Amino acid sequence: MGQMIAEIAEDRVVRVILLGESTWVTCETGNCILGRDDLEDELEPGKAEFGVVDSKLVTVVMTPGWGDSKATLETARLKIRRSVQKCPPGPHAILLVVPEWKVEEDKYDWSAERKHVELLGGARVWEHTLVLFYCGDERSRQGLEEKGKQLSLVREECGGRYHVLNIKNRGGTQVTELLEKIMTMKGHGGGYFVPEAETNSEDRVRPEDEEERAESTALIGGEVE
Repeated sequence: MGQMIAEIAEDRVVRVILLGESTWVTCETGNCILGRDDLEDELEPGKAEFGVVDSKLVTVVMTPGWGDSKATLETARLKIRRSVQKCPPGPHAILLVVPEWKVEEDKYDWSAERKHVELLGGARVWEHTLVLFYCGDERSRQGLEEKGKQLSLVREECGGRYHVLNIKNRGGTQVTELLEKIMTMKGHGGGYFVPEAETNSEDRVRPEDEEERAESTALIGGEVE
């Protein structure tokens, strides 16, 4: 029975890290993915949050927004890496949250985004990264669908992977489509991401591993059908 649960979990589990400049924007994005009310459920940076979406167990870990503090790069790196450890054995996708105004600005400099994503483990992390554009209405969503694929950040770093999320539309298929893109990344040999410093630490047992397995098993037994 335990093996059956593990197999079901692996087939239906999606683990993501949300990374962005604004903690508030990233929090609202995480709530939208999990189908939560922003006013009632505020995500906590560095804490794993769980939800069942489209019969999948979704783990979301939000990293602290790098624009909301004066932390040094080293402090930011430590906080981001600790966040990754909250979804063992590793996230299937790093979702880089980009608000629409950055796309509207002509010739926006993406150096901050590149720098903070690569704090996770160098250029290799881009193989597991998808740019998630954040907007607040349908007209903006349609515009971003066209502009998104033209951005160098999407074309050069993420292999064309991006998605647009209208934060005000909690219905429809936009979250389902996002999860499908992540599952495609997962199924094309991408697996999950492990920071470089942990690549050779396969024998290390972390308490977070057991906590996730316990909560995942409870959710699978109760909500995932």
